[in-house]
Amino acid sequence: TLNQIKVPSSFKGDTYGELVGYLLSKCIIPIGLYRGVNPVLLVGMQENTQPFVSTNPPPDTVIDAHLDKVFVLNREEEMDAAQNVQHMLDTLADNVTSTIGQANLLDVGVSKIGRAMARKSQVITKTPDSENLQRLLAIQKRNRQMMDSSMNKEEDEEDESDGE
Repeated sequence: TLNQIKVPSSFKGDTYGELVGYLLSKCIIPIGLYRGVNPVLLVGMQENTQPFVSTNPPPDTVIDAHLDKVFVLNREEEMDAAQNVQHMLDTLADNVTSTIGQANLLDVGVSKIGRAMARKSQVITKTPDSENLQRLLAIQKRNRQMMDSSMNKEEDEEDESDGE
């Protein structure tokens, strides 16, 4: 069956000869390249302004994995399997890209929440009630220290009187 497939992205910048070797190892026979045109620059790898087909190009022809496609001969069931694998890989790549985007959004959200919480805590610690509470806690701590100190003095005095 004659099919047109995407050039695997790992072959970006490689040669047609390298691609032929790879495809033949997969029992796929390449017969030519569809040379595309960059939609933004309106030019292709061969400085072409229109897409064209090159049948059995020279092995040293440089491939553009984004613009070029390969015409191949293979058995239909193998092509279906290859297309299914390619579809799964494309879906996986889309999911990874989406997940990375969502993670970046989550990081932004978490940092915004953190900043909001910090602002809230600054507001809370500056309210009159919290200042009073902080004063009361400081007084309570000082009273405990004074009590502990006086208890230690009484114990020391008792020890001295026992020793006499």
